[in-house]
Amino acid sequence: MRLEFLKKIASSQFTLPATCIFALAVWIGWSDAEKAGFFTDSIAWNIIPESIRSGNTAVFIGFACTIVITSMMFEMNNKFALLRIRSRMPSSCLLALISASTFLHNFQPFHLIAITTLLSLFTLFVTYQTSSSTATSFVTYLFAGTATLIVPKMIFMVPFYWIAQMIMRSLNPRTFTAGILGVLTPFWFLFVYAFCIGDVEIFYNDINDIIRITSPDYSSLTAVEICPASLALALFAAGSINFYRNSYKDKTRTRTIYNAAIALGIGGFAIALLVPSHFGSMLAVPYICTAIVGGQYFAQTNTRTSNIIFIIAVLAIIASATANLWTH
Repeated sequence: MRLEFLKKIASSQFTLPATCIFALAVWIGWSDAEKAGFFTDSIAWNIIPESIRSGNTAVFIGFACTIVITSMMFEMNNKFALLRIRSRMPSSCLLALISASTFLHNFQPFHLIAITTLLSLFTLFVTYQTSSSTATSFVTYLFAGTATLIVPKMIFMVPFYWIAQMIMRSLNPRTFTAGILGVLTPFWFLFVYAFCIGDVEIFYNDINDIIRITSPDYSSLTAVEICPASLALALFAAGSINFYRNSYKDKTRTRTIYNAAIALGIGGFAIALLVPSHFGSMLAVPYICTAIVGGQYFAQTNTRTSNIIFIIAVLAIIASATANLWTH
């Protein structure tokens, strides 16, 4: 059996456009402006006008944000040379996962968290072996803190950013302090906003949401949410295992970036499972990290097993999207 199928798709310049056509078809087929998503009562989210967060406008903005997210992943792949070959697999994987997750099609916190997470990764990866990167570290955690404003429980991702920065060999007392200030800065602006409108209580509501610990309740999750997330977890696991088996082929800097992404992905999946009330929003970090390691797996591995896994993944994504469109 000639193992050319996956190799041709991984290196083809038409892979991403084809995925975009699939995404557009799913979005048009979905077009359910009233379908509930995963939202939040945070101040930052409620500042956004209701007209943007509901109706057909929310469907259009959700698609536009997804294109922006995909473009950012494409740019990250190029900037940091994540792959040894020319391929658009990471951005295609991310777009396919979001498209199959029809519960994420309406504009919701997921899109904003995904954008801020990608921005934070851009600056995090720049800090590689740079002990004096206090300004860059501040910006990294500023974006992470901005995500926390949107969904307060995202604060639990900060320790995993510390682990990722340790892996990047750039965490020291100065960058740690800069990171703390970066996380707190959005909250300072939030307090000023609450003070100016004369309702400081809404600021404390967000703080209370952070420190309030409740038992996970999975009763609200359905197969619509669980199936795409399970597929992402499986791809993340397969990509991570493959990376560790073949990491010796990559440059030291590239290996470090993948290790940091895997650490953040583990944290993202763990938090999504522990906070099911914001399950959809919390999938932003896992989906991005899955696209990085899963895209690397499909682009740089050309074995019988990887070909079979790729075919299964494509069929699972199509089946998930079709089932969700059929039942909604």
